[in-house]
Amino acid sequence: RFANARSDWADMDRVLSSRLEVSESRAERLQLSLSRSRNLIKHLDGAVLALELTTEADEMAQDKSEIRDVIGAFELLLTVETTEAQAAARLAPRYEDGKRWSDLVDVLEILRRHASTNKDRESLALRSAKLSEGPLSDGSRGVNILLNAFERDPHSPMLRHEITRMAERTNHWARVSEAVGPILNQGLQPNVTVELGLWLARIRREHLDSPAGAASALERVLAVDAVQSEALNGLDEIYRSEGQDDKLRTLLEARLAVVSDAERPHILEELADVSYRSEGPAASLNVWRQLIWERPDHEEARERIVGMLGAIETMRSAAGILEPIYRREADWPMLAHILECKLEAAETPQEAAAVRAQLAELYERRLDDSTRAFSHFAEFFVSLPERLDVGERLEGLARAADSWDDYASVLERAIANVTDERLRV
Repeated sequence: RFANARSDWADMDRVLSSRLEVSESRAERLQLSLSRSRNLIKHLDGAVLALELTTEADEMAQDKSEIRDVIGAFELLLTVETTEAQAAARLAPRYEDGKRWSDLVDVLEILRRHASTNKDRESLALRSAKLSEGPLSDGSRGVNILLNAFERDPHSPMLRHEITRMAERTNHWARVSEAVGPILNQGLQPNVTVELGLWLARIRREHLDSPAGAASALERVLAVDAVQSEALNGLDEIYRSEGQDDKLRTLLEARLAVVSDAERPHILEELADVSYRSEGPAASLNVWRQLIWERPDHEEARERIVGMLGAIETMRSAAGILEPIYRREADWPMLAHILECKLEAAETPQEAAAVRAQLAELYERRLDDSTRAFSHFAEFFVSLPERLDVGERLEGLARAADSWDDYASVLERAIANVTDERLRV
């Protein structure tokens, strides 16, 4: 009492120590140990020795009053960093015996923070969460405990399973999404990133109605695994439903690099349609060109390219793609149609003349259409009157058709274009 009155805490500790040495009563020893422990914690920075004394008292405690005093001393030790883990370990069974569930969860969380292995941390988190969900009827607290544990150990499938189960019961999906999102971007192992990304995407799409959030998670998956089929298919569906043609086009282009040969035509068909919507006919034609080169017998590609002959913007390019195909197949009527389109799209007189020469040959030799052959040879000769061989072909056609008046008219037009007097004669 004298040491306490003088606040001489070191002297008090010596007195209490001396009394402990001579005390023979269990109950007295227990109380002296606790008194000395409290003095060491509060006044002498002696938490380590206080832990030993409180532990001895804990082993001696028998009745409820003694147990309550021991618990109070351990709770003081929770306030000291060097002893909180050991104190929490001693308090856990006492709290469980007393059904002090909230306090038990608190000390289990302290133990989890100090645990050295993933397995121990996982076990403690699962136990805390179940106590929160069960006796405490606080599912929200349980979800938060699991998420805190998951932030440290994102490789744990058991934690992920329990988070999903408890979120189902509590509808705390937004909290899960908020916590898992940053974890996904921590540079985890690729396989873990894939698993978390797919899980998070399902949560955001199925429970939060957030296609954009789901897409973000799936894009992170593809960043580490460009051929992950679930991510590819999921993004494909989202981009289509949201009308994000630019992103869909980029995705399809990426898929081309990883799909099998058998899947390429289907991807190219989709890419052509998306390119048409996002960039226009010319971009779409480039994709159909690639498909027809890879699959010359692809009927839809051929039909689409033929359809593009009707637009000035794509006529020239479409004709250039189709000409060698129909020439190879000896489809002379279709080849004539293609060349007529090339003629319409010709950008220079020289180019037009070259196409007319091909058309004239085609009509005369393959299609037995001397009228059209004469017409194209005539225009060619008028533009290039120095080509006397073409003039001779015209003469032969005129003789066969007895169309000398037409031939004379062509000669007059050709002579008008001649600048060389000798050629004129």
